[in-house]
Amino acid sequence: MLLPALAHSSQHWLTATDAAAYLGLPSRRALYMAIRRGQVPVHRLGRRMRFDPRELDQALGGRNSQPAQR
Repeated sequence: MLLPALAHSSQHWLTATDAAAYLGLPSRRALYMAIRRGQVPVHRLGRRMRFDPRELDQALGGRNSQPAQR
């Protein structure tokens, strides 16, 4: 059974590898640790994990959604 958000959405979902890179984490293991601590929102589809970039931005206070200030 697919999650409704995953099954009917045309948005881009990130894999664990992509999410770790997006967040600037050194490895998937670091991502998994952040998930266990409740710091990173995740959607599970069986054994697969998918990540919404917008939720990742919100979880990090919009760090990746705004341009860097110089």
